[in-house]
Amino acid sequence: MSPDERKQLWQQRIESYRSSGESSVKAWCKQNQVGHQSMYKWMKKMQQAKNAFYFLPPSQVRSFLCLTPL
Repeated sequence: MSPDERKQLWQQRIESYRSSGESSVKAWCKQNQVGHQSMYKWMKKMQQAKNAFYFLPPSQVRSFLCLTPL
């Protein structure tokens, strides 16, 4: 599995957890046979990436958006 595929998989898992209505990450992970420590790690990783994007200078945001396929 490529790094991009792995990232996409974890994005889907995180979205699935958030839309499930389950308040406990551990309970959701147990029901979906996902390691809760991995889930916490990926949730943190995705949040850090999201936060880093908001602190980019406007010129870099424009460059990023122009180079990113939609």
